[in-house]
Parts: sequence; C-alpha cells; structure tokens
Amino acid sequence: GVCRDTASSATMRELHQRRFGAVLALAAILLALPITGAIECYDNIVWEDSDFPSAPDDAITCSNGDMCVGYVQPQDDGVTVNKATKCYNPTTMTTICKAVNETGLTTETFDDVEGVWAYSCCGQDFCNDNETYVDEANCLSEQPFIDELAVFENNNVQGASNDITVQFSFHATVDANKQIVIEGISGLDGPADSTTLAITVPGGSDKLLESTAEWSLNDGKLTVTTKREIMPNETVSVTFSGTNPSETQSKVSVTVTPPLIQAGCETRNVSKDDTILGVTFVNATCDDDNFFGDECTTRCYGVVVGAKCKCTSDLQFGADCNGTAVVNTAKSVAPTSVTKGKAFSLVSPDGSTLIEGSAESLKGSTVIEVKMLDYTDFEMPTTQKEFAAAGPIAIFLPHGLVFSSPVTIWLLVTNAAGSGKELRAAVFDPDTQTWELLTGVMVDGRMKAQTLHFSKFSTLSVPSATTTAAAATTAAA
Repeated sequence: GVCRDTASSATMRELHQRRFGAVLALAAILLALPITGAIECYDNIVWEDSDFPSAPDDAITCSNGDMCVGYVQPQDDGVTVNKATKCYNPTTMTTICKAVNETGLTTETFDDVEGVWAYSCCGQDFCNDNETYVDEANCLSEQPFIDELAVFENNNVQGASNDITVQFSFHATVDANKQIVIEGISGLDGPADSTTLAITVPGGSDKLLESTAEWSLNDGKLTVTTKREIMPNETVSVTFSGTNPSETQSKVSVTVTPPLIQAGCETRNVSKDDTILGVTFVNATCDDDNFFGDECTTRCYGVVVGAKCKCTSDLQFGADCNGTAVVNTAKSVAPTSVTKGKAFSLVSPDGSTLIEGSAESLKGSTVIEVKMLDYTDFEMPTTQKEFAAAGPIAIFLPHGLVFSSPVTIWLLVTNAAGSGKELRAAVFDPDTQTWELLTGVMVDGRMKAQTLHFSKFSTLSVPSATTTAAAATTAAA
C-alpha cells in the first residue's frame, strides 16, 4: 500500500515528491533500525494506477513499529481478485519480504489467510508511490504456484531405508512435460546420483508424473516431470526410497519450485521447515551391530539402535523384525486423492468402508492409502505380552498425516477376545515400539474407532482392566 509516517512534520506535498532509487535494505537490516511513530497503510489503492489517495480517513493506522503489505489475492472463482493493504509486525514481515519496498510473489501463509499472493512491502513514507500492480495481477492468472505442500517419511532410523513422500498442489494449470524441482532432502546416504531414479506415483494409467526422476545426492534435489496436464488443486504425490543418514542430523526443510510458465513471475519457493530426516545416532550395545539382546545372540533383521532392533519396512514385524507380511489388496484402498474442505469415505474393493472424514478433517488436500495386511500372528512387544492379536494390521498412509478433527477408521476382527479379555482398537507407536489402546466399538463384526493421525492400527485382545493410553486419539462416535 501507500504509506506515510504520522509522526513526520513534512507536508504531504513534500512527502509525495520523495522517491526511492537506491538498492533497498534487507529485512534483517530494517529490523535493526527503529521505526518511529505509526505507519499509515492506505486501503483505497487503485492497483492499476497507484495514485496517492486524497482521503486520509481511508487509511489504516498501524501500531508503532508495524509495516504495511499491499496484496492481490485471487478469489475462489479464479477470476476476481481481492486487493487490500494490511499492517504486519516486523517478525511477520520477514516471512513475506526480504527487503523494504520489495514487490513480488509469494505463496506464504500469513495472517491466517492461505493462498497465492502478489504483494508489495512498505516500511517508509510513500514507499510504493507510483507503483503498478498490473504485472503481479497477471502473474496470478498465468503462473502456477504451489498452493499446498506436505512431506512425510516412514521412519527416522539411522542408516535405514526410508520411503520419502512429497505431496503438493498448484493454484493454476500445469501442462505436460514440465519440470518441478524438489530440494532440501539433504543428508541421505543414498541413492546415488541418477537421471532415471525410480519413483512411485499413484494413478495407474493416469499418472500425473513420469515414473523416473533426476536425483542429485549432494544437492538433495529431485527433479520430476509432469506426464499429463495437472489441474488446479489436484494433489501431486511422489515417493522415492532413500537411505537415512548414518549419523546424527537435525530435521531438514524441503522446498518445491514450480515450473516457470510466465516470464517475470518468478516467486520465492515454498518450503516445509523441519519435516524429515531428523536422526539421532545411537551406538549398538553389542560389539556386532547385527545382533542385540542381553546376550548379544539375537540377530536383528532391521537396524540395531542401542539395545533394540528397529524394523524399517511396513511389512517387517517381530522383536527381531524377521516377520514378513503380505498386503491383501482386496481389503485395502489404493492411493486416492481427497480434497480439503470436503467430506470423504474410502472403500476397499470388497465393499468395506475403511475410513471416513468430515469436511473439517483435512488440513490440506492429500493422497490417502490403506494397506490391510494378511498377517495376524505378529509378536507382541516384551512389555505387552498379555496382549494378543485379534485381527490383521492396517497401515494408514502417508505416515504421520495429522488431521484437524478425528477421522473414523474400521479394523478387521478375526479372533475372539477370550476369557477375562476384551477387544480393543490399538495404534502402534514406532518410537516406543509399543501398542497404545484406543476406545472403539464393535459394529457389524468390525472394530470402529477414531484417530487424529495415521500410523499402523490393529484390533487386540487385552485384559479387561487395561486402560486407554493413546493421547492423540478420541473415542469412537
């Protein structure tokens, strides 16, 4: 917006004649300099011809130290745009603008509003005088930007194979044969550089991406190519297998860069901070790191971390990870796109509903999959030997997906509870390697429960007095 300092004694005409031709200071420098008085942000701007407004009562007066952001945001109809100016504190401003007076594009979320924005930053008197927003508004209709981004992994075990999934969508159409760059996946021990790295893309014959990608290990960069036209808000999902760091590493931030369609519409990339690959290395307690246990005589078919054997595949089970399961495709749900703001219900090929969510459940559009395993004789953890399997394990993917409101899941039941026991829904905690019990109810021979996150679930037979331990779940409706 057009801004002025109400503490200034200069006349409006003198202020109106000021111009800014020098290279603008970075936001970090700006924050080191005190902003005196209150900045006024005008919200009656004519964006195509940003003349100085003549009506001071149309101004928004910010708090001392705050700055202004003028923005253009497309509306749901994809045609009209919302044009306004708001006040933001310096901390928030640094997530929007790198420099005072910066004009450009961003898909950052701020002030509880999501979406693609064209913006102009204002921290001094009349900083956007004679600014034009025609180009920025055109970019919003011509250039696709990342609208949502989510990143998942199936484990954080040192040196283990790890399935990394990146999901995102665009606010505008992306044509076929366009490259999308995913970077920041740093610290992996593998795979090696490749121009034809195999990736998993859902969709069968209607895949959104080609099935191979270019991968640079040192850069942690994956470049994928669109196979067909991607429509606005259509969720793109890509998964590839990497080898976790074999030493301690903090979580990394993953960035996605959309293809540049309209020249001059470059944008700061969209990132998810501190998401994956956070590894804490723990030496094996046994001299041979292939073995674990008090006597160091039990072989581990996963990865030994300290005194424990940790499984690294969804299909590995048992204290030594030597148990193997098979996916029952007739009772599973293939990867399916679900849209934020819409209720959803996913049904397996045999006609059984496995998950339902309300319009408020999703934090963002995503791709969901359910793997029902043909495996009911899995071994209980050493601290839960009184538990017994009463049904197969169901893996709800992607790992770690969190919901805004509980979703309802259904689990199979194959065994009776037994004397003095009851059937309970349970979720597996990969960090503690134990089962946490949920409150569920039996409905038509299946266990119905609710959860706020995805993981491995099953029906267990447990002693009747066992209490519920899972904090991140709610009772079944």
